Amino acid sequence: MSNSAAYRWSYVDVEAERCREPRARLGQETARARELQGQARSLRRVHRTAAVDVPAVTVSSHAGSEELGAALESACRANQRAEVELAR
Repeated sequence: MSNSAAYRWSYVDVEAERCREPRARLGQETARARELQGQARSLRRVHRTAAVDVPAVTVSSHAGSEELGAALESACRANQRAEVELAR
């Protein structure tokens, strides 16, 4: 294996490791968003006035750690806003 191939392999491994935790956390936030969407639907059925929007945050499967971090922050903010609105 050439030096450049070895460098590429190690860089890919490091980047994959760097993305693993944000991907897992983004998955948790996505599940949390689905739960909040379900709560909002239930409130709409009962009260017919609840208009809580829980946007879905998506990211490419090839996204790097920076893009994943930005998507994770966006998902956290959206879920926190939805939780506050649902708590009213």
